[in-house]
Amino acid sequence: MGELTIRLREWQSVFPDQGSPTHGRFLPQDRVTQALADSLSREGVLDIQDLRGGLRLKASSFVGFLSIGELRIVIEPKIQGMQLMALLRYAYGLRDLRLLTRVAPSIGENSFLDLLILQLLAECQELTARGLHRRYEPVAARLATPRGRLDLQTLARDGIIAAELPCRYHPRVEDCLLNQVLLAGLRLAAEFARDRDLRSELRRTAAILENDVSRISVNPTTIERLRWQMNRMTVAYEPAISLIEILLDSSGMSLQGAPQEPRLPGFLFDMNRFFQRLLGRFLRENLPDHRVHEEKAIKGMMAYSPEHNPRACRAPAPRPDYCVKTNDGKTLLLDAKYRDLWSEDLPREMLYQLAIYALSQKPPGRATILYPTMDSAARDSVVRICDPASGSPRAEVVQRPVNLARLAALLPPRPGFSETKQRQEFASRLLMNPS
Repeated sequence: MGELTIRLREWQSVFPDQGSPTHGRFLPQDRVTQALADSLSREGVLDIQDLRGGLRLKASSFVGFLSIGELRIVIEPKIQGMQLMALLRYAYGLRDLRLLTRVAPSIGENSFLDLLILQLLAECQELTARGLHRRYEPVAARLATPRGRLDLQTLARDGIIAAELPCRYHPRVEDCLLNQVLLAGLRLAAEFARDRDLRSELRRTAAILENDVSRISVNPTTIERLRWQMNRMTVAYEPAISLIEILLDSSGMSLQGAPQEPRLPGFLFDMNRFFQRLLGRFLRENLPDHRVHEEKAIKGMMAYSPEHNPRACRAPAPRPDYCVKTNDGKTLLLDAKYRDLWSEDLPREMLYQLAIYALSQKPPGRATILYPTMDSAARDSVVRICDPASGSPRAEVVQRPVNLARLAALLPPRPGFSETKQRQEFASRLLMNPS
């Protein structure tokens, strides 16, 4: 039947009804394809089910593209273009850069990925234009003209076997791990780029680096080792390395462990993690009179009975995304969930999770779930938690919208006094009691 491209929005579902693009379409029954589909469904990335009439697809918070069987599935975020780019730059500390050469890619089905690749290209071109970082690297070699220090141990062991002396020296070179990872990131981005001009520009920039930088294979150990080496002298590389981590992670490479099996044939970016990171930075920077802690454990709320804990398990400790301490001693608990609860129902598991946070505080406790929306009419919704016997209120869960278009408009690169005040007011509204 040939390859079929199916476009979805985040959290959208497609059923195999008559006239649907998935009607009469089924996945191949080979082991690799079935294992990939099972893994995607089990991890909550993309639910794929073979029904009698065809395939049922249900997207989640992941956006990007995926090839499976004869299907090419493209999942697009609701917010796109420069608004999305403004949020990405702010969340990951990226710079507002212009490309040093004219590249006008066709922002089409992979627009989100194109934005990331364009930003990575601009970051790399900026670094090469300013001059790549150089690092002193240890070298041991026999030289006709001695350099550095004589290697006396080698000389005593081997003696003089030619008109050369063993030396140890530290030349300052560009062929260091930092630039090697940068080169690997450009080559990886060139594999993903579908626009011919963009792909050519990535390869041209990579070829410039290859004059002085050697190729390596990037893996989790490499990234971890690089992070230990980075310091204030390499801060300009931070945005590019963050983008390379996103490309690796979203293409099926787990930075915390081994590559996924089977490896993901595409690029899927978790908007939930991005949204949490975005709000975390925004709250920290725009609540000057508050202390914002991310994923701080609520200790003392739950504990195993000492008499009934045969495996000596640790006490469960819920971790809300944000714990905000106010000047008057109050503690506010907030969670960020990338699901538009103005147009979608609140899932039970999210409600139960927030209810636990709310009940962890003295009555009446409150926990807030922050969710993204593009609808300017979205307002707070409140779920009250009452004592089933007396009906008295115990706690409440607030569902609070975060208008992404409004937030993007508040994020110019260099805010003035007026913009800073508007940011602080927006951040304060995310904490206030529901009206």
